[in-house]
Amino acid sequence: MFTDRSLDHFVVFVHDLGLAAAAWRRLGFTVMPIMEHVTIGTSNAIVQFERTYLELLGDLEHCRNAPLQENLRRCFPSFDGYYMTSFTSNLLEPDYEALKAAGIDIKLPNGASRRVRLPVGGWIDTASRSMYAFNAQRPRMSLFRSDHPKPEAIWIPDYQAHANSAIDVVTIHHAAQDVGQDVDFFGTLMDGRPAEQSRERVVFRTALGQSMEIHAVDAARRRWPEFTGLQGGEPAHGIGMSIRARSLAQVRRVLRDAGVPHRVTERAIVVPPSHANGLFVEFVEESYQP
Repeated sequence: MFTDRSLDHFVVFVHDLGLAAAAWRRLGFTVMPIMEHVTIGTSNAIVQFERTYLELLGDLEHCRNAPLQENLRRCFPSFDGYYMTSFTSNLLEPDYEALKAAGIDIKLPNGASRRVRLPVGGWIDTASRSMYAFNAQRPRMSLFRSDHPKPEAIWIPDYQAHANSAIDVVTIHHAAQDVGQDVDFFGTLMDGRPAEQSRERVVFRTALGQSMEIHAVDAARRRWPEFTGLQGGEPAHGIGMSIRARSLAQVRRVLRDAGVPHRVTERAIVVPPSHANGLFVEFVEESYQP
């Protein structure tokens, strides 16, 4: 069973964009120059992959989207961490009507364009938009959809080459006190039902070989000792991501040379949240299937 929506991008909120960008470069990622959202007012630094991208989001004091600013202040009073996930959309307007009809408290499409510095010089403007579905009771389980009328301004081959040989994000991991509490909400935003569901784990799978997973807190601790618990008394939130890499040996060399602590298993290498703005990063083999 697959969802109709695929993973688009992933938002990690940080209090200092410069330090965050440097931290992800130490992990072997190519991090784009810091850019400003023209309409929203926030800034970000992007790590591009083949089909998705990671967004390090900061400059909250300049945010001109009041609901977004309020939500971020509540979620991250003094620490960095995983915020929320965006799913693909061909066009947001019909999505808005469908989600409203499904009973989702969805916000109108919001411009998220920014000026992108090209690797060879010059600039290109994106035309991206986002549409937020805030989860009032569990704000860090909020989700949204995005459309990109100018994909050539989002995915740029030179920025997709990483020293650690990363290819793409394959799984986003959450932990929750109650893994079933947001299944309907996630399913509606992803246009699908879980492929697996138990008391310890819920798994949504996309047609592109990706997954969104919600783990019971104790189950997450057993699988990833790097995860020590939910932040800020929240009942649920994103805790990490699995990223396919062409060579785990190359990942290990990059981390070793940068002095980044990591745990090596038979088929993965895990970087702790202390070195990735509050989430663990799990590098997996290219053939890995969630």
